[in-house]
Amino acid sequence: MPRVRRLRWWPLFALAAVTLMLPPIAIGNRVASDRVLPAQAVMAVDCTAGNVMCMTGDATSRIEVTTSNMIFDGRGFSSVGITVNADNVVIQNFNFTNCAGNCIWMKGSGNVAQDNKISQVYYAGDDIDGLRFFGNDTKILRNQFFNILVGPKHDAHLDCMQTWASTETGGGSARAVIAGNDCRDDDFRQCVMVEGPGSTDGGGGGPGSTEDWVIESNHFQCYANQTVALRDAHDFVIRDNAFAGGGNKAIQQADGTSGILIQDNVLGPGYRRLTGD
Repeated sequence: MPRVRRLRWWPLFALAAVTLMLPPIAIGNRVASDRVLPAQAVMAVDCTAGNVMCMTGDATSRIEVTTSNMIFDGRGFSSVGITVNADNVVIQNFNFTNCAGNCIWMKGSGNVAQDNKISQVYYAGDDIDGLRFFGNDTKILRNQFFNILVGPKHDAHLDCMQTWASTETGGGSARAVIAGNDCRDDDFRQCVMVEGPGSTDGGGGGPGSTEDWVIESNHFQCYANQTVALRDAHDFVIRDNAFAGGGNKAIQQADGTSGILIQDNVLGPGYRRLTGD
């Protein structure tokens, strides 16, 4: 049985203590690296370097990235969103707000979104999410998601973070790390929505496999049937997260999901159970 602790007023201190004591854990054919904790220092950048773009003011149009191996540093300025179709792109230190459909959209290998604030997403004829990502080796670290919905909801299904595995998006995504994020909004349906190629919920059909993820040290607060939805997902580690919202279950495992290690999470009293289909 997975170990679970009930939420108290001291969960963050308990999580930090347990995190430092636990050894590395094997995931599929690899071993998870050291935990990526919320206190990790922000990456310093040289704004004069050729592969670095530093904001000098607020961006009122969406940023489009098609060049790989770039760093985009918001330096605290606001932007109405960013779309990445490239590899090894770092997006950091932005205040994303007033975004159409989503604030961060990433497709490629080795992309990173870290230390951003994400809020106020409006309906633009599609779903509403804080962040969407596709591809392998993605890292989503220490971002804040809050006050997402602005304007009419229409038929949107709000998620904090979402990926799916259709042919159009390239299929399954491997080796993602989601760590140290603060995700809270009463309108969220899920904080993390994961659909592998075999998903029966409309986001499957592509090649590959969605596997070998680490989801750790996040604060998740949404109120729906589940907080983390896994469909055709394999060899995940879900540990040291605070599930502070409510719902039927914290973690859904459906559509053949397998090999999910659930360890040392804090479960709030608003949930009926930790996991289920």
